[in-house]
Amino acid sequence: LYIREYNSGNNQLREAGYFNTGRMTDLGDGWYRIWGTVTTQATTNRILLHGYSYTTNTYIHLQDLQFELGDTASPFAGYNGSRSTTAGLIDLKRTRSIDLSNASFDSTGQPIFDGTSDYISVANTAYSFSDGATVEQVIKFTAINRQQGFFTLNHIGGAPSGQNIYINFWMSTNNLMRWEVIGDSGVTYATINATTAVTVGKHYHFVGVFNGTTTTIYVNGVAETTQTMTNQPLAATSQMETGRYGSSYPSASQIPVTRFYNQPLTAGEVQSNYKAYKNRFNI
Repeated sequence: LYIREYNSGNNQLREAGYFNTGRMTDLGDGWYRIWGTVTTQATTNRILLHGYSYTTNTYIHLQDLQFELGDTASPFAGYNGSRSTTAGLIDLKRTRSIDLSNASFDSTGQPIFDGTSDYISVANTAYSFSDGATVEQVIKFTAINRQQGFFTLNHIGGAPSGQNIYINFWMSTNNLMRWEVIGDSGVTYATINATTAVTVGKHYHFVGVFNGTTTTIYVNGVAETTQTMTNQPLAATSQMETGRYGSSYPSASQIPVTRFYNQPLTAGEVQSNYKAYKNRFNI
C-alpha cells in the first residue's frame, strides 16, 4: 500500500510505503484491514493511494477506502490506542462518540455479544421518520434461544400521545427475525416476522424498511414480508443500542455491520448492499 503526494503542478513530492504487519488486521478470505497516518508536505495538492505487488505480480483489490483529515481515523479507533473505550468510535459526521466500554471484540476487531452483558450504545441520537427509516445489519448467530436486542432505538418523547417508541430488530420464536415498532402501554405500530429461519454459525444480511406507510423485512436481499404501519412515530432524541434490548434481553451473536438510515432504502439499494457484503461474510 503506497501514498504518493503531488503539488499543484502535478509534480511528485514524495512516495511512502505503508505495508506493515503491525498495522494490519486479517479479516479472513484473503482480506486485510490496513491503516496508517501521514503528515503531508506543505505544498501537497493531490494524494494518490494505490497497492502494488513486487513479487507475485497479482492484482490487489482495494475496498472501502477511507482517508480523513486528522490524526485519528473514524469509525475505527487509532491503531496506537489513543482513544478511550467510550470514544473508540465516532459516527461518520464526527459529531457523536460511540460507547464501546460494554463491548467485546474478536481477534479481527469484530464486535462480539456474549448474551449476558455486551452492547454498544450511541446517546442523544436525533432522528426523524418524516421520510421513513431503515435498519440494516449483518449478523452471525452463536446461539439460538430467542435472542433479542440486535438493534434498539429508544424514542424519548415526542411520540403520538406523548409515548416513548422502541424500534427493535430481534429474534422471535421459531428462529425468525422480527422488525418491531412498539410504544408504551402496549401500543404497537408494526410487528413483522421474516419467513426464513436462521441457524447458528452463519452470517445473514437483515434489513427492515419503513416507507411511511408499510414495513418490509429483507433477508439476504430478498423481501420476505410486508405489513401496513398503523401510525407514524414522530421525530425525537433517543438512545441507540446494538447487542441488547434493555438489560433483560441481550444478544449472543457477532454483529460486524449495523446501519440506521433516516429514509427508506429501495429494493434495489437493499440488494446492492447485500451483494457488497455477500462474499466478505460468506452469506
